[in-house]
Amino acid sequence: MKVLFDDNEEQELLLSYTKAVLPYNNEEYTLVIVYGLSDEKPMKLLTNIDINDKDDVIKVARLYLSRWRIEEHFRGKEQEYDFENMRVRTLESMNNLNMMLTIHLGHVAILADNIDRKLLTIKIIYASKSLKEKSIVWLSQISRGIKRILSYAHTGIKEWMDIEVREKYKQLELKL
Repeated sequence: MKVLFDDNEEQELLLSYTKAVLPYNNEEYTLVIVYGLSDEKPMKLLTNIDINDKDDVIKVARLYLSRWRIEEHFRGKEQEYDFENMRVRTLESMNNLNMMLTIHLGHVAILADNIDRKLLTIKIIYASKSLKEKSIVWLSQISRGIKRILSYAHTGIKEWMDIEVREKYKQLELKL
């Protein structure tokens, strides 16, 4: 199976499967073994999906890799943005916070797509002060960079712009 990872790098994975029975019950499962993701150990997936041919094995591996991406997305939300500790009173408020954070992560993903072309993205990653210059986890580096940049703003927008202070508008008055 061929999988496309970062930088459009295609990686070939070898898949194998066998039937397995767990010691505490007598149900039959299928153990899918994925070689090629790590040099040390293969990834092992235990599933109750019936596997009849090569396409079924590939489907199980792709489903798990898709789930892995979703789990990484939520892990990033929890770790980088401390989403677990946001306290609100209603479910609607929590859904609104989740939607705003998801939109923000979409913007961060757009920045990550332009990693080599946009000076803004390069400066944000530099501001993150990450140990590694090259990383496959651009989303967390960009999020940390934005957080570090915004941490310098203590007084709000007044410090960054010259705001013209106008006198109160004096309306014409009719004295009767």
